[in-house]
Amino acid sequence: MLHKSATARSFSFTKLITHSAQGAAIALAELVPGVSGGTIALVTGCYEQALIHAHRATSIGAALLKRDRPAVRTQLQRFDWWFVLPLVCGMVVTLLVAAGMMESFVAEHPALSRAIFFGMVLASLTVPFALLPRQARHSWPVLGTTAVAALLAWLATGNTGVTHSSPSWWMLVIGAALAVSALVLPGVSGSFVLLALGLYSPMLTAVAHRNVPRVGWFLLGAIIGLVTIVRLVMWLLTHQRVLTLAAMTGLMAGSLRALWPWQTTPLAGDIPVTEFPASWLLWLAIALSALAVLLVARISTRRQSHES
Repeated sequence: MLHKSATARSFSFTKLITHSAQGAAIALAELVPGVSGGTIALVTGCYEQALIHAHRATSIGAALLKRDRPAVRTQLQRFDWWFVLPLVCGMVVTLLVAAGMMESFVAEHPALSRAIFFGMVLASLTVPFALLPRQARHSWPVLGTTAVAALLAWLATGNTGVTHSSPSWWMLVIGAALAVSALVLPGVSGSFVLLALGLYSPMLTAVAHRNVPRVGWFLLGAIIGLVTIVRLVMWLLTHQRVLTLAAMTGLMAGSLRALWPWQTTPLAGDIPVTEFPASWLLWLAIALSALAVLLVARISTRRQSHES
Protein backbone atom coordinates (compact mmCIF):
# COMPACT_ATOMS: atom_id res chain seq x y z
CA MET A 1 0.00 0.00 0.00
CA LEU A 2 1.40 3.36 -1.05
CA HIS A 3 1.80 6.24 1.32
CA LYS A 4 -0.25 9.34 0.54
CA SER A 5 2.93 11.34 0.28
CA ALA A 6 3.94 9.24 -2.71
CA THR A 7 1.35 10.92 -4.90
CA ALA A 8 1.12 14.37 -3.31
CA ARG A 9 1.24 17.19 -5.88
CA SER A 10 1.85 20.33 -3.87
CA PHE A 11 4.60 22.83 -4.67
CA SER A 12 6.99 24.46 -2.27
CA PHE A 13 10.47 25.90 -2.69
CA THR A 14 11.75 23.51 -0.02
CA LYS A 15 10.44 20.50 -1.95
CA LEU A 16 11.99 21.86 -5.14
CA ILE A 17 15.42 22.05 -3.52
CA THR A 18 14.96 18.70 -1.77
CA HIS A 19 14.00 16.80 -4.91
CA SER A 20 16.81 18.45 -6.88
CA ALA A 21 19.30 17.39 -4.20
CA GLN A 22 17.87 13.86 -4.22
CA GLY A 23 18.35 13.70 -7.99
CA ALA A 24 21.93 14.93 -7.64
CA ALA A 25 22.70 12.28 -5.01
CA ILE A 26 21.21 9.51 -7.17
CA ALA A 27 23.21 10.69 -10.20
CA LEU A 28 26.45 10.72 -8.22
CA ALA A 29 25.70 7.17 -7.07
CA GLU A 30 24.99 5.99 -10.61
CA LEU A 31 28.34 7.38 -11.78
CA VAL A 32 30.11 5.01 -9.39
CA PRO A 33 30.02 1.28 -10.24
CA GLY A 34 28.94 -0.61 -7.15
CA VAL A 35 26.77 2.12 -5.66
CA SER A 36 23.08 1.62 -6.36
CA GLY A 37 21.04 4.68 -7.24
CA GLY A 38 18.04 2.81 -5.84
CA THR A 39 19.77 2.45 -2.48
CA ILE A 40 20.55 6.18 -2.39
CA ALA A 41 16.94 6.93 -3.33
CA LEU A 42 15.84 4.80 -0.39
CA VAL A 43 18.24 6.57 1.98
CA THR A 44 17.13 10.03 0.82
CA GLY A 45 13.45 9.13 1.06
CA CYS A 46 12.33 9.25 -2.59
CA TYR A 47 12.55 5.56 -3.56
CA GLU A 48 8.81 4.91 -3.45
CA GLN A 49 7.91 7.96 -5.52
CA ALA A 50 10.69 7.25 -8.02
CA LEU A 51 9.56 3.64 -8.45
CA ILE A 52 5.95 4.72 -8.95
CA HIS A 53 6.91 7.16 -11.68
CA ALA A 54 9.34 4.71 -13.30
CA HIS A 55 6.45 2.25 -13.58
CA ARG A 56 4.23 4.96 -15.04
CA ALA A 57 6.95 5.77 -17.56
CA THR A 58 7.03 2.14 -18.68
CA SER A 59 3.24 2.27 -19.05
CA ILE A 60 3.56 5.36 -21.23
CA GLY A 61 6.12 3.59 -23.40
CA ALA A 62 3.88 0.55 -23.78
CA ALA A 63 0.92 2.79 -24.65
CA LEU A 64 2.99 4.63 -27.27
CA LEU A 65 3.92 1.34 -28.91
CA LYS A 66 0.22 0.48 -29.07
CA ARG A 67 -0.61 4.02 -30.29
CA ASP A 68 -3.07 4.33 -27.41
CA ARG A 69 -3.19 8.12 -27.02
CA PRO A 70 -5.87 8.21 -24.31
CA ALA A 71 -3.76 5.90 -22.13
CA VAL A 72 -0.71 8.13 -22.68
CA ARG A 73 -2.66 11.22 -21.62
CA THR A 74 -4.02 9.42 -18.57
CA GLN A 75 -0.56 8.38 -17.40
CA LEU A 76 0.90 11.85 -18.03
CA GLN A 77 -1.86 13.41 -15.94
CA ARG A 78 -0.98 11.06 -13.07
CA PHE A 79 2.63 12.34 -12.98
CA ASP A 80 3.65 14.56 -10.08
CA TRP A 81 5.69 16.96 -12.19
CA TRP A 82 6.84 18.98 -9.15
CA PHE A 83 8.59 15.80 -8.08
CA VAL A 84 9.75 14.46 -11.45
CA LEU A 85 11.18 17.61 -13.05
CA PRO A 86 13.41 18.73 -10.12
CA LEU A 87 14.58 15.14 -9.61
CA VAL A 88 15.47 14.68 -13.29
CA CYS A 89 17.05 18.14 -13.57
CA GLY A 90 19.20 17.44 -10.51
CA MET A 91 20.33 14.17 -12.06
CA VAL A 92 21.09 15.63 -15.49
CA VAL A 93 23.03 18.64 -14.20
CA THR A 94 25.08 16.46 -11.84
CA LEU A 95 25.87 13.95 -14.60
CA LEU A 96 27.05 16.73 -16.92
CA VAL A 97 29.23 18.30 -14.22
CA ALA A 98 30.65 15.19 -12.57
CA ALA A 99 31.17 12.90 -15.58
CA GLY A 100 34.35 14.73 -16.60
CA MET A 101 35.87 14.41 -13.12
CA MET A 102 35.02 10.71 -12.96
CA GLU A 103 36.45 10.18 -16.44
CA SER A 104 39.76 11.77 -15.41
CA PHE A 105 39.95 9.72 -12.21
CA VAL A 106 39.32 6.41 -14.00
CA ALA A 107 41.79 7.24 -16.78
CA GLU A 108 44.59 8.45 -14.48
CA HIS A 109 44.14 5.84 -11.72
CA PRO A 110 42.84 2.64 -13.39
CA ALA A 111 44.02 0.18 -10.74
CA LEU A 112 42.85 2.35 -7.83
CA SER A 113 39.46 3.01 -9.43
CA ARG A 114 38.96 -0.70 -10.05
CA ALA A 115 39.92 -1.46 -6.44
CA ILE A 116 37.33 1.03 -5.14
CA PHE A 117 34.65 -0.32 -7.46
CA PHE A 118 35.58 -3.93 -6.59
CA GLY A 119 35.06 -3.27 -2.88
CA MET A 120 31.74 -1.53 -3.51
CA VAL A 121 30.33 -4.32 -5.67
CA LEU A 122 31.64 -6.99 -3.29
CA ALA A 123 29.78 -5.34 -0.41
CA SER A 124 26.68 -4.85 -2.58
CA LEU A 125 26.35 -8.64 -2.85
CA THR A 126 24.86 -8.55 0.64
CA VAL A 127 21.82 -6.58 -0.59
CA PRO A 128 20.10 -9.18 -2.83
CA PHE A 129 21.34 -11.99 -0.57
CA ALA A 130 19.72 -10.37 2.48
CA LEU A 131 16.41 -10.16 0.61
CA LEU A 132 16.32 -13.94 0.17
CA PRO A 133 14.18 -15.83 2.73
CA ARG A 134 16.44 -17.48 5.30
CA GLN A 135 15.05 -20.94 4.61
CA ALA A 136 15.72 -20.60 0.87
CA ARG A 137 19.32 -19.36 1.01
CA HIS A 138 20.84 -22.84 1.17
CA SER A 139 18.31 -24.65 -1.02
CA TRP A 140 19.55 -26.42 -4.14
CA PRO A 141 17.50 -24.30 -6.60
CA VAL A 142 18.92 -21.08 -5.14
CA LEU A 143 22.49 -22.39 -4.95
CA GLY A 144 22.27 -23.80 -8.48
CA THR A 145 20.82 -20.61 -9.94
CA THR A 146 23.46 -18.50 -8.20
CA ALA A 147 26.30 -20.74 -9.40
CA VAL A 148 25.10 -20.82 -13.03
CA ALA A 149 24.57 -17.04 -13.10
CA ALA A 150 28.03 -16.45 -11.59
CA LEU A 151 29.67 -18.75 -14.15
CA LEU A 152 27.91 -17.05 -17.07
CA ALA A 153 28.92 -13.60 -15.79
CA TRP A 154 32.49 -14.77 -15.22
CA LEU A 155 32.76 -16.03 -18.80
CA ALA A 156 30.98 -12.99 -20.27
CA THR A 157 33.32 -10.51 -18.57
CA GLY A 158 36.50 -12.32 -19.58
CA ASN A 159 37.60 -9.59 -21.99
CA THR A 160 36.40 -6.49 -20.16
CA GLY A 161 39.89 -5.53 -19.04
CA VAL A 162 40.06 -3.62 -22.33
CA THR A 163 37.38 -0.98 -22.79
CA HIS A 164 35.53 -0.57 -26.09
CA SER A 165 37.00 2.82 -27.06
CA SER A 166 34.66 3.24 -30.04
CA PRO A 167 31.57 1.13 -29.37
CA SER A 168 29.11 0.67 -32.22
CA TRP A 169 25.58 2.02 -31.97
CA TRP A 170 24.04 -1.38 -31.30
CA MET A 171 26.42 -1.96 -28.37
CA LEU A 172 25.33 1.35 -26.85
CA VAL A 173 21.64 0.53 -27.32
CA ILE A 174 21.94 -2.93 -25.76
CA GLY A 175 24.21 -1.70 -22.95
CA ALA A 176 21.83 1.13 -22.04
CA ALA A 177 18.82 -1.20 -22.10
CA LEU A 178 20.55 -3.58 -19.69
CA ALA A 179 21.90 -0.79 -17.47
CA VAL A 180 18.52 0.88 -17.01
CA SER A 181 17.16 -2.38 -15.57
CA ALA A 182 19.23 -1.57 -12.47
CA LEU A 183 16.51 0.95 -11.59
CA VAL A 184 14.42 -1.85 -10.11
CA LEU A 185 17.16 -4.22 -8.94
CA PRO A 186 18.09 -3.84 -5.26
CA GLY A 187 21.77 -3.11 -4.77
CA VAL A 188 22.66 -3.16 -8.48
CA SER A 189 24.39 -0.18 -10.11
CA GLY A 190 23.73 0.80 -13.72
CA SER A 191 27.34 1.96 -14.01
CA PHE A 192 28.50 -1.48 -12.90
CA VAL A 193 26.49 -3.06 -15.73
CA LEU A 194 28.20 -0.70 -18.19
CA LEU A 195 31.60 -1.44 -16.67
CA ALA A 196 31.04 -5.18 -16.98
CA LEU A 197 30.17 -4.65 -20.66
CA GLY A 198 33.21 -2.44 -21.29
CA LEU A 199 31.08 0.66 -21.93
CA TYR A 200 31.61 2.64 -18.72
CA SER A 201 34.59 4.77 -19.79
CA PRO A 202 33.24 5.44 -23.33
CA MET A 203 29.98 6.76 -21.90
CA LEU A 204 31.77 8.92 -19.32
CA THR A 205 33.79 10.40 -22.17
CA ALA A 206 30.67 10.89 -24.30
CA VAL A 207 28.86 12.79 -21.55
CA ALA A 208 31.92 14.82 -20.54
CA HIS A 209 32.64 15.89 -24.13
CA ARG A 210 28.98 16.27 -25.18
CA ASN A 211 29.12 13.54 -27.85
CA VAL A 212 25.51 13.94 -28.97
CA PRO A 213 25.28 10.93 -31.35
CA ARG A 214 26.70 8.51 -28.77
CA VAL A 215 24.53 9.91 -25.97
CA GLY A 216 21.54 9.78 -28.33
CA TRP A 217 21.99 6.07 -29.05
CA PHE A 218 22.41 5.47 -25.33
CA LEU A 219 19.17 7.31 -24.52
CA LEU A 220 17.35 5.29 -27.18
CA GLY A 221 18.57 2.08 -25.55
CA ALA A 222 17.53 3.37 -22.12
CA ILE A 223 14.01 4.06 -23.39
CA ILE A 224 13.79 0.60 -24.98
CA GLY A 225 15.06 -0.98 -21.78
CA LEU A 226 12.61 1.01 -19.67
CA VAL A 227 9.67 -0.25 -21.73
CA THR A 228 10.83 -3.86 -22.04
CA ILE A 229 13.53 -5.08 -19.64
CA VAL A 230 12.40 -3.05 -16.62
CA ARG A 231 8.86 -4.39 -16.97
CA LEU A 232 10.25 -7.93 -17.34
CA VAL A 233 12.43 -7.57 -14.25
CA MET A 234 9.52 -6.17 -12.24
CA TRP A 235 7.41 -9.16 -13.32
CA LEU A 236 10.18 -11.58 -12.34
CA LEU A 237 10.63 -9.92 -8.95
CA THR A 238 6.89 -10.30 -8.39
CA HIS A 239 6.38 -13.86 -9.64
CA GLN A 240 9.84 -15.49 -9.28
CA ARG A 241 11.40 -13.31 -6.61
CA VAL A 242 13.65 -15.88 -4.92
CA LEU A 243 15.28 -17.24 -8.08
CA THR A 244 15.57 -13.73 -9.55
CA LEU A 245 17.44 -12.51 -6.46
CA ALA A 246 19.63 -15.62 -6.59
CA ALA A 247 20.46 -14.99 -10.25
CA MET A 248 21.17 -11.34 -9.48
CA THR A 249 23.60 -12.30 -6.71
CA GLY A 250 25.39 -14.72 -9.01
CA LEU A 251 25.64 -12.24 -11.88
CA MET A 252 27.14 -9.61 -9.59
CA ALA A 253 29.60 -12.09 -8.09
CA GLY A 254 30.77 -13.41 -11.45
CA SER A 255 31.11 -9.92 -12.89
CA LEU A 256 33.67 -9.02 -10.21
CA ARG A 257 36.20 -10.46 -12.67
CA ALA A 258 35.94 -7.22 -14.65
CA LEU A 259 36.89 -5.18 -11.58
CA TRP A 260 39.87 -7.17 -10.29
CA PRO A 261 42.53 -4.46 -9.72
CA TRP A 262 45.49 -6.70 -10.59
CA GLN A 263 44.53 -7.43 -14.18
CA THR A 264 47.50 -8.35 -16.39
CA THR A 265 47.06 -5.48 -18.82
CA PRO A 266 49.15 -2.37 -19.49
CA LEU A 267 46.21 -0.30 -18.29
CA ALA A 268 46.40 -1.84 -14.83
CA GLY A 269 50.10 -1.13 -14.50
CA ASP A 270 50.83 -4.79 -13.64
CA ILE A 271 51.01 -4.12 -9.90
CA PRO A 272 51.86 -7.40 -8.11
CA VAL A 273 49.32 -8.46 -5.50
CA THR A 274 51.92 -8.34 -2.71
CA GLU A 275 53.91 -5.26 -3.75
CA PHE A 276 54.26 -2.68 -0.98
CA PRO A 277 53.04 0.00 -0.69
CA ALA A 278 51.12 0.17 -4.00
CA SER A 279 49.33 -3.16 -3.64
CA TRP A 280 48.48 -2.63 0.01
CA LEU A 281 46.94 0.74 -0.84
CA LEU A 282 44.65 -1.08 -3.28
CA TRP A 283 43.67 -3.56 -0.57
CA LEU A 284 42.92 -0.61 1.73
CA ALA A 285 40.79 0.99 -1.00
CA ILE A 286 38.83 -2.26 -1.37
CA ALA A 287 38.22 -2.46 2.38
CA LEU A 288 37.20 1.18 2.83
CA SER A 289 34.88 1.24 -0.20
CA ALA A 290 33.23 -1.99 0.92
CA LEU A 291 32.76 -0.56 4.41
CA ALA A 292 31.16 2.59 2.97
CA VAL A 293 28.62 0.57 0.97
CA LEU A 294 27.79 -1.63 3.97
CA LEU A 295 27.19 1.53 6.03
CA VAL A 296 24.84 3.00 3.40
CA ALA A 297 23.01 -0.34 3.11
CA ARG A 298 22.59 -0.48 6.89
CA ILE A 299 21.17 3.05 6.96
CA SER A 300 18.75 2.26 4.13
CA THR A 301 17.61 -0.95 5.86
CA ARG A 302 16.91 0.94 9.09
CA ARG A 303 15.00 3.62 7.21
CA GLN A 304 12.94 1.03 5.35
CA SER A 305 12.14 -0.79 8.60
CA HIS A 306 11.15 2.50 10.24
CA GLU A 307 8.83 3.47 7.35
CA SER A 308 7.18 0.05 7.27
